[in-house]
Amino acid sequence: MNQNIARRNAVAWYHSVDVEGDVFAASPHRLIQLLMEGVISKLSVAINSMASSPRSTEDTQRIGECVSGAMDIIGELQANLNIEAAVELTADLDSLYTYMTMRLVEAHGQHDAGGLVEVRELMRELKLGWDAIDPTPSSLANVG
Repeated sequence: MNQNIARRNAVAWYHSVDVEGDVFAASPHRLIQLLMEGVISKLSVAINSMASSPRSTEDTQRIGECVSGAMDIIGELQANLNIEAAVELTADLDSLYTYMTMRLVEAHGQHDAGGLVEVRELMRELKLGWDAIDPTPSSLANVG
């Protein structure tokens, strides 16, 4: 994908996840971190709203918006995988993102906070791995 298009898409997603900072100055590595943080944040809000008792109409709407937003961000991460480099890693990430999305659909439909927690924790683990990567351009050439 053209780097300018990817940056514009990431910028749009950045605004949707309410992350602070200057996106235009952020590296591609940092943009991915911001998107991952957005998923974690949105799922945390949904989990907390799901725990409300009794659950209001506002809570139900917030849960839907947050789960939908998390799925959109995961879709953006998945769409921007570098399929030309690190083929096995990219395939694994693609499968993981597909699983996360399916799990979120299932968990939301069943009002299952455990499913939301599962995906949030998977994203946290993935982000920990991403955070450990050296963000210099030469080290990221083979990462999706």
